[in-house]
Amino acid sequence: MPEGLITLETLAAESGNEGIFDPYTFDGSLFVQGENTICVEIHNKTAGSSDLVFDLELGYKSFAVVPVDSTGEVRARIYDGSEWSAINEATFITDQPASAANLVISEIHYNPGDEQDGDSEFIELMNISAQSINLSGVSFIEGIAFSFDDQASLAPGERMVLISDQVAFEAAFGNAIAVGGIYTSRLANNGERVTLSAADGSIIQTIRYNDKDPWPAIADGGGYSLVLVAPTGASNPELPQNWRSSKAPGGTPGSSDSNPFLGSTSRELLEYATGSTEAGQFEFVENIAIFEYQRMHGADDAVVVVEVSADLQTWTTDGVTFLSQSNMPNDTAKMRFALPTENGNRIFARISVSVTR
Repeated sequence: MPEGLITLETLAAESGNEGIFDPYTFDGSLFVQGENTICVEIHNKTAGSSDLVFDLELGYKSFAVVPVDSTGEVRARIYDGSEWSAINEATFITDQPASAANLVISEIHYNPGDEQDGDSEFIELMNISAQSINLSGVSFIEGIAFSFDDQASLAPGERMVLISDQVAFEAAFGNAIAVGGIYTSRLANNGERVTLSAADGSIIQTIRYNDKDPWPAIADGGGYSLVLVAPTGASNPELPQNWRSSKAPGGTPGSSDSNPFLGSTSRELLEYATGSTEAGQFEFVENIAIFEYQRMHGADDAVVVVEVSADLQTWTTDGVTFLSQSNMPNDTAKMRFALPTENGNRIFARISVSVTR
């Protein structure tokens, strides 16, 4: 029919195919309980046409509502009273897809000590969001090879451990730790790039860990693991200063060795992060200004940044280079940074500490 107002005398815009039925769909809620009347109006293309064909059939489609409370595969078929239809199947994902905003690599045990068996290495992932995430299609594409299946998911705050050797891992850590899978290849003992990719191909995280400064040397065959500081997302996981060694040999696969911040003042936060209320100290090595402070192991609710200023007004991290971190006997690490000292100008340094949950 043409556009605009339709009257009894409006001619059709074109002829229909007399051998083809045209389907029209309408809302079934228009029907009422009891008797219903269906009114149909037909229009010919020309006033002089010699024939007009009309037929009508009323049908319906039935839908079954199946609640899907968790990610998984659903199979369905229809029974007509005597015969079953072919099976239809589909995968339904109810959780938030994993991404750089909700998933991090939280621990890497790349070179276990001799007493742990060198094959007991592992890598740990953590959901840093407040809702469950789906790991379907998530895969390691550099360093190790592993892909999650459609059923894999992580609850809020939950950690998942991937391992290289089931027997060696259980010999070192027991069989009570939930293992998410076994990857192929091995984590390189001298360091390498590890990259985790999302289902859509975007990069969730890429880390180039190393067995040399400024990475913790004790994680290279000393039995300790690399642990991400402030894993909830406030720190950049690609920077070595945001990784520390575990507090105990073997690390904590599937759990954490961090200590929560329970204070409320800035002074308490500084002491929580560094073990003291001192700002740090300077020294000069071959005309290079070195600034160092101590970081408490396990103070992972704190993000510590070294900043410099020439006037005590404008502070920046530009030109600050992280040099090393050395474990100390009092459960701290000495953090050392080189500062920019161009043209012999005076420079000030400080540490800025913020709290993250």
